[in-house]
Amino acid sequence: MSTQHARPTGAPGLRTPLTAPGRVLLDLVDHHLPQIRVGAEDNDRHSLFPTETFEAFGKDGLMGATVPAELGGLGVDHLHDVAAALASVATADASTALAWHVQLCRGLTLAWEWRHGREPVRVLAEQLLRSMAGGKAAVCGAVKDHPTGVTVLTRDDSGRWSLSGCKTLVSMAPIGTHFFVHAQTKAEGEPPMLGVVLLPRDTPGLSVLDDWEGLGMRASGTADVAFDQCPVDASNVVSLRPAGDHNDAVLAGQTVSSITMLGVYTGIAQAARDIAAARFLGGSGRPPAAATTLLAVT
Repeated sequence: MSTQHARPTGAPGLRTPLTAPGRVLLDLVDHHLPQIRVGAEDNDRHSLFPTETFEAFGKDGLMGATVPAELGGLGVDHLHDVAAALASVATADASTALAWHVQLCRGLTLAWEWRHGREPVRVLAEQLLRSMAGGKAAVCGAVKDHPTGVTVLTRDDSGRWSLSGCKTLVSMAPIGTHFFVHAQTKAEGEPPMLGVVLLPRDTPGLSVLDDWEGLGMRASGTADVAFDQCPVDASNVVSLRPAGDHNDAVLAGQTVSSITMLGVYTGIAQAARDIAAARFLGGSGRPPAAATTLLAVT
């Protein structure tokens, strides 16, 4: 373990993993930080997704960091340790951390489905988790509808499903191999249902749009994804539930995402502090007392 992550005597911070898999993960991350820093500024300026970084992540097992060890992953399942790894990456490039967060959280939620879900979903989860562990799958979530309308899942008279609509703010989309898409069902004479379907990237009618023009996180690959009557295999309909129903699995997934994402913003804050400290230390004369105090307490 690198000395940078030696356990302090006080309460553990986000530089200190709490589990053995977490320590392995953070040491692997350290190896990639110099290269991430090199490309961060240009990638952000030109809205270029760091594909090479994620290819390197795949080779080192980082794309399967939260995949259970039994399925070939690193087996990181502690939210603190996931946040610690994201914080470390975010000090080098926030966009890379935000995109990687998508993959790490999907590993955690799929691992739960593999252990506790319905049998068809367990089989689907295992297939994806093994691919993630091998660096072959990048799994995105497509949740938020585009302002132009609601994404709709329909079923024809023969029972075949299709998906149409558009999702926005889909991070890691440029390298996404699979998309979990949330949609509303539409069937005459039936109440609306909320569904989640899994679509491989090569599904006919699926398009990842190159339209991200954000003010920040410009290299995160956060794009719109469009669906034009995409055929959906019945085995890839992960869930269907009445609109408005309470769903613990959905809430748990949102909690996993929100908690681990705190690592991204902690890393951003740390990087900002380091920049400020370097500027004061490298300047001429004595820095203002107020600035010195602010740095001392952060």
